[in-house]
Amino acid sequence: MLKELAQRQKASRSKEKAKLAALRRATKGLDRLYQAVETGVLATDDTSRDRAQKPQATRNEILAEIANVQDRRQIVLDKIDPARIGTFSNALRARMSDS
Repeated sequence: MLKELAQRQKASRSKEKAKLAALRRATKGLDRLYQAVETGVLATDDTSRDRAQKPQATRNEILAEIANVQDRRQIVLDKIDPARIGTFSNALRARMSDS
């Protein structure tokens, strides 16, 4: 059971790392786009605004997904507290000593 929990936590951390990498890429893309507009390399027309909306939307989606993962992790941590671990351990000990 603990092995499964460790595997799920590892998978969750891997997904979060991937999301953070995607967030960095989206942020870099937006930064380059803004820099091009600021330096005058790219005109601020409807096309450039439309192109800027896609990375912004991607960035916002990634931020929401990361927040969701962090919330789920916190919920699990809130459920597993020392009192519950003690209760489970005592019940397991009692069951094993009965066998």
